[in-house]
Amino acid sequence: FRPGRQEMTFGGKRGLKPVEIIGEHSKGILSGKIDRLDMYKQDDTAYIRIIDYKTGTKDFSLEDFYYGLQMQLPVYLKALLENQDYFKLVFGIRQVIPAGILYYNIDDPVVKTRYGADPSEIEQLVAKQLMLKGLVLDQEPVIKAMDRSFSDRSIIINVKRNKDGSFSKNSDTASLEEFKIMEEYTEYLLKNIVNDIGKGDIRRYPVLKGDYKGCQYCLYKGLCGFDPDLRGCRYNFLPKLEKNEILRRISEKLNKERNDGDKVDS
Repeated sequence: FRPGRQEMTFGGKRGLKPVEIIGEHSKGILSGKIDRLDMYKQDDTAYIRIIDYKTGTKDFSLEDFYYGLQMQLPVYLKALLENQDYFKLVFGIRQVIPAGILYYNIDDPVVKTRYGADPSEIEQLVAKQLMLKGLVLDQEPVIKAMDRSFSDRSIIINVKRNKDGSFSKNSDTASLEEFKIMEEYTEYLLKNIVNDIGKGDIRRYPVLKGDYKGCQYCLYKGLCGFDPDLRGCRYNFLPKLEKNEILRRISEKLNKERNDGDKVDS
Protein backbone atom coordinates (compact mmCIF):
# COMPACT_ATOMS: atom_id res chain seq x y z
CA PHE A 1 0.00 0.00 0.00
CA ARG A 2 1.19 3.50 -0.85
CA PRO A 3 -0.23 6.85 0.28
CA GLY A 4 -2.57 8.12 -2.40
CA ARG A 5 -4.03 11.30 -0.94
CA GLN A 6 -3.70 13.30 2.27
CA GLU A 7 -6.57 15.31 3.80
CA MET A 8 -8.89 14.39 0.95
CA THR A 9 -12.14 16.34 1.11
CA PHE A 10 -15.57 15.38 -0.15
CA GLY A 11 -18.37 17.88 -0.48
CA GLY A 12 -16.05 20.90 -0.68
CA LYS A 13 -15.51 23.29 -3.57
CA ARG A 14 -12.48 21.38 -4.87
CA GLY A 15 -12.98 17.96 -3.36
CA LEU A 16 -14.92 14.90 -4.31
CA LYS A 17 -18.67 15.15 -4.67
CA PRO A 18 -20.56 14.98 -1.35
CA VAL A 19 -22.56 12.09 0.06
CA GLU A 20 -26.19 12.83 -0.78
CA ILE A 21 -28.97 11.14 1.15
CA ILE A 22 -32.49 11.40 -0.25
CA GLY A 23 -35.09 11.14 2.49
CA GLU A 24 -38.86 10.98 2.35
CA HIS A 25 -39.36 14.75 2.36
CA SER A 26 -35.86 16.19 2.52
CA LYS A 27 -32.28 15.70 1.37
CA GLY A 28 -29.09 15.50 3.40
CA ILE A 29 -25.65 16.50 2.08
CA LEU A 30 -22.57 15.30 3.94
CA SER A 31 -19.07 16.70 3.58
CA GLY A 32 -15.85 15.81 5.34
CA LYS A 33 -12.09 15.39 5.22
CA ILE A 34 -10.29 12.05 5.15
CA ASP A 35 -6.89 12.18 6.83
CA ARG A 36 -5.22 9.65 4.56
CA LEU A 37 -6.10 7.41 1.64
CA ASP A 38 -3.73 4.55 0.77
CA MET A 39 -3.91 2.52 -2.38
CA TYR A 40 -2.73 -0.89 -3.56
CA LYS A 41 -3.00 -1.47 -7.31
CA GLN A 42 -3.23 -4.93 -8.79
CA ASP A 43 -3.69 -5.01 -12.56
CA ASP A 44 -6.71 -2.78 -13.26
CA THR A 45 -8.02 -2.88 -9.67
CA ALA A 46 -7.31 -0.43 -6.86
CA TYR A 47 -7.73 -1.53 -3.24
CA ILE A 48 -8.29 1.52 -1.03
CA ARG A 49 -7.47 1.86 2.66
CA ILE A 50 -8.76 4.73 4.79
CA ILE A 51 -6.66 5.86 7.75
CA ASP A 52 -7.88 8.33 10.34
CA TYR A 53 -5.35 9.78 12.78
CA LYS A 54 -6.18 9.85 16.49
CA THR A 55 -4.19 11.22 19.42
CA GLY A 56 -5.66 8.65 21.81
CA THR A 57 -6.52 4.99 21.64
CA LYS A 58 -9.40 4.40 19.25
CA ASP A 59 -10.76 1.21 17.76
CA PHE A 60 -13.55 0.54 15.29
CA SER A 61 -16.48 -1.33 16.80
CA LEU A 62 -18.91 -3.14 14.50
CA GLU A 63 -21.32 -3.18 17.43
CA ASP A 64 -21.18 0.60 17.82
CA PHE A 65 -21.64 0.96 14.07
CA TYR A 66 -24.76 -1.21 14.24
CA TYR A 67 -26.21 1.00 16.97
CA GLY A 68 -25.36 4.15 14.98
CA LEU A 69 -22.79 5.31 17.52
CA GLN A 70 -19.71 5.08 15.29
CA MET A 71 -20.24 6.10 11.68
CA GLN A 72 -17.19 8.19 10.76
CA LEU A 73 -15.14 5.59 8.89
CA PRO A 74 -18.14 3.93 7.16
CA VAL A 75 -19.28 7.36 5.91
CA TYR A 76 -15.75 8.04 4.61
CA LEU A 77 -15.79 4.71 2.79
CA LYS A 78 -19.19 5.44 1.31
CA ALA A 79 -17.91 8.81 0.08
CA LEU A 80 -14.98 7.20 -1.72
CA LEU A 81 -17.03 4.40 -3.26
CA GLU A 82 -19.53 6.95 -4.57
CA ASN A 83 -16.65 8.76 -6.30
CA GLN A 84 -15.30 5.77 -8.18
CA ASP A 85 -15.36 7.62 -11.51
CA TYR A 86 -12.78 10.05 -10.13
CA PHE A 87 -10.38 7.27 -9.15
CA LYS A 88 -10.87 5.43 -12.42
CA LEU A 89 -10.01 8.58 -14.36
CA VAL A 90 -7.08 9.78 -12.24
CA PHE A 91 -5.43 6.42 -11.56
CA GLY A 92 -6.37 4.58 -14.76
CA ILE A 93 -8.18 1.70 -13.11
CA ARG A 94 -11.44 -0.15 -13.79
CA GLN A 95 -12.70 -0.91 -10.29
CA VAL A 96 -12.24 0.22 -6.69
CA ILE A 97 -12.46 -2.27 -3.82
CA PRO A 98 -12.46 -1.43 -0.10
CA ALA A 99 -9.40 -2.85 1.65
CA GLY A 100 -9.66 -1.33 5.10
CA ILE A 101 -11.00 1.35 7.42
CA LEU A 102 -8.47 2.02 10.17
CA TYR A 103 -7.53 4.30 13.04
CA TYR A 104 -3.88 5.16 13.71
CA ASN A 105 -2.62 6.35 17.09
CA ILE A 106 -0.11 9.15 16.46
CA ASP A 107 1.02 9.39 20.09
CA ASP A 108 4.53 8.45 21.21
CA PRO A 109 3.68 5.44 23.41
CA VAL A 110 5.42 4.59 26.67
CA VAL A 111 5.70 0.84 27.26
CA LYS A 112 6.50 -1.17 30.36
CA THR A 113 8.93 -4.07 30.26
CA ARG A 114 11.57 -5.79 32.37
CA TYR A 115 14.86 -4.11 33.21
CA GLY A 116 17.51 -4.81 30.59
CA ALA A 117 15.00 -5.85 27.92
CA ASP A 118 16.37 -6.38 24.43
CA PRO A 119 15.81 -3.41 22.04
CA SER A 120 13.94 -5.68 19.62
CA GLU A 121 11.54 -6.64 22.41
CA ILE A 122 10.89 -2.99 23.19
CA GLU A 123 10.32 -2.25 19.49
CA GLN A 124 7.70 -5.00 19.33
CA LEU A 125 5.88 -3.56 22.36
CA VAL A 126 5.89 -0.10 20.80
CA ALA A 127 4.67 -1.53 17.48
CA LYS A 128 1.81 -3.23 19.29
CA GLN A 129 0.72 0.11 20.75
CA LEU A 130 0.87 1.72 17.30
CA MET A 131 -1.03 -1.08 15.56
CA LEU A 132 -3.69 0.07 13.09
CA LYS A 133 -7.17 -0.61 14.51
CA GLY A 134 -10.27 -1.21 12.44
CA LEU A 135 -11.31 -3.63 9.70
CA VAL A 136 -9.35 -5.01 6.75
CA LEU A 137 -10.38 -7.11 3.78
CA ASP A 138 -9.88 -10.83 4.42
CA GLN A 139 -7.86 -11.51 1.27
CA GLU A 140 -4.30 -12.81 1.52
CA PRO A 141 -2.74 -10.46 -1.11
CA VAL A 142 -4.33 -7.45 0.60
CA ILE A 143 -3.09 -8.52 4.04
CA LYS A 144 0.45 -9.03 2.73
CA ALA A 145 0.31 -5.68 0.93
CA MET A 146 -0.26 -4.11 4.35
CA ASP A 147 2.36 -6.22 6.11
CA ARG A 148 4.99 -7.78 3.86
CA SER A 149 6.37 -9.86 6.71
CA PHE A 150 2.97 -11.37 7.58
CA SER A 151 3.10 -15.10 8.19
CA ASP A 152 1.16 -16.17 11.27
CA ARG A 153 0.61 -12.87 13.08
CA SER A 154 0.88 -9.22 12.01
CA ILE A 155 2.26 -6.44 14.22
CA ILE A 156 0.87 -3.75 11.90
CA ILE A 157 -2.78 -4.81 11.76
CA ASN A 158 -4.73 -7.07 14.10
CA VAL A 159 -4.66 -10.22 11.96
CA LYS A 160 -3.66 -13.68 13.14
CA ARG A 161 -3.70 -16.98 11.29
CA ASN A 162 -5.09 -20.27 12.62
CA LYS A 163 -3.21 -23.54 12.24
CA ASP A 164 -5.41 -24.48 9.27
CA GLY A 165 -4.38 -21.29 7.47
CA SER A 166 -7.62 -19.38 8.02
CA PHE A 167 -7.76 -16.04 9.82
CA SER A 168 -8.60 -16.26 13.50
CA LYS A 169 -11.98 -15.26 14.89
CA ASN A 170 -10.40 -12.36 16.78
CA SER A 171 -8.75 -10.92 13.68
CA ASP A 172 -10.08 -7.54 12.51
CA THR A 173 -11.13 -8.84 9.10
CA ALA A 174 -14.24 -8.57 6.98
CA SER A 175 -15.22 -10.14 3.68
CA LEU A 176 -16.01 -8.09 0.59
CA GLU A 177 -19.67 -9.00 1.04
CA GLU A 178 -19.57 -7.70 4.62
CA PHE A 179 -18.07 -4.40 3.43
CA LYS A 180 -20.92 -4.12 0.93
CA ILE A 181 -23.46 -4.77 3.68
CA MET A 182 -21.81 -2.07 5.80
CA GLU A 183 -22.05 0.42 2.94
CA GLU A 184 -25.75 -0.33 2.47
CA TYR A 185 -26.42 -0.11 6.20
CA THR A 186 -24.58 3.23 6.36
CA GLU A 187 -27.00 4.56 3.74
CA TYR A 188 -29.85 3.10 5.77
CA LEU A 189 -28.79 4.80 9.01
CA LEU A 190 -28.16 8.14 7.31
CA LYS A 191 -31.54 8.04 5.58
CA ASN A 192 -33.29 7.57 8.90
CA ILE A 193 -31.37 10.51 10.38
CA VAL A 194 -32.36 12.70 7.43
CA ASN A 195 -35.98 11.61 7.75
CA ASP A 196 -36.02 12.41 11.48
CA ILE A 197 -34.50 15.85 10.88
CA GLY A 198 -37.01 16.50 8.12
CA LYS A 199 -39.88 15.65 10.45
CA GLY A 200 -38.47 17.74 13.29
CA ASP A 201 -38.03 14.65 15.44
CA ILE A 202 -35.50 15.57 18.14
CA ARG A 203 -36.59 13.18 20.86
CA ARG A 204 -33.83 12.38 23.31
CA TYR A 205 -32.54 8.82 23.32
CA PRO A 206 -29.83 8.46 26.01
CA VAL A 207 -28.02 5.15 25.69
CA LEU A 208 -26.09 2.95 28.07
CA LYS A 209 -23.70 0.40 26.61
CA GLY A 210 -21.29 -1.22 29.03
CA ASP A 211 -19.32 1.62 30.62
CA TYR A 212 -20.33 4.03 27.88
CA LYS A 213 -23.05 6.59 28.58
CA GLY A 214 -24.31 8.65 25.68
CA CYS A 215 -24.74 11.70 27.93
CA GLN A 216 -21.17 11.65 29.25
CA TYR A 217 -19.75 14.32 26.92
CA CYS A 218 -22.99 15.76 25.58
CA LEU A 219 -23.05 19.55 25.13
CA TYR A 220 -26.82 19.74 25.40
CA LYS A 221 -27.44 18.39 28.90
CA GLY A 222 -29.05 21.64 30.04
CA LEU A 223 -31.41 21.71 27.09
CA CYS A 224 -32.24 18.01 27.25
CA GLY A 225 -33.01 17.87 30.95
CA PHE A 226 -32.21 14.19 31.24
CA ASP A 227 -31.20 13.11 34.74
CA PRO A 228 -31.11 9.39 35.64
CA ASP A 229 -31.89 10.32 39.25
CA LEU A 230 -35.27 11.70 38.22
CA ARG A 231 -38.39 9.56 37.86
CA GLY A 232 -39.08 8.67 34.25
CA CYS A 233 -35.48 9.26 33.14
CA ARG A 234 -33.92 5.97 32.16
CA TYR A 235 -31.12 5.00 29.83
CA ASN A 236 -31.83 2.85 26.80
CA PHE A 237 -29.72 -0.24 27.39
CA LEU A 238 -27.79 -1.54 24.36
CA PRO A 239 -26.81 -5.21 24.79
CA LYS A 240 -23.45 -6.62 23.76
CA LEU A 241 -23.61 -8.53 20.48
CA GLU A 242 -21.29 -10.94 18.68
CA LYS A 243 -20.26 -10.27 15.07
CA ASN A 244 -22.50 -12.96 13.55
CA GLU A 245 -25.51 -11.64 15.45
CA ILE A 246 -24.75 -8.07 14.36
CA LEU A 247 -24.56 -9.08 10.70
CA ARG A 248 -27.74 -11.11 11.04
CA ARG A 249 -29.60 -8.16 12.55
CA ILE A 250 -28.27 -5.77 9.91
CA SER A 251 -29.34 -8.08 7.08
CA GLU A 252 -32.75 -8.49 8.71
CA LYS A 253 -33.25 -4.73 8.97
CA LEU A 254 -32.11 -4.14 5.39
CA ASN A 255 -34.44 -6.82 4.07
CA LYS A 256 -37.32 -5.36 6.07
CA GLU A 257 -36.54 -1.86 4.82
CA ARG A 258 -36.58 -3.10 1.22
CA ASN A 259 -40.02 -4.57 1.82
CA ASP A 260 -41.78 -1.87 3.81
CA GLY A 261 -39.35 0.96 4.60
CA ASP A 262 -39.25 0.09 8.31
CA LYS A 263 -37.26 2.50 10.47
CA VAL A 264 -33.98 1.56 12.13
CA ASP A 265 -34.24 0.81 15.83
CA SER A 266 -32.05 -0.82 18.41
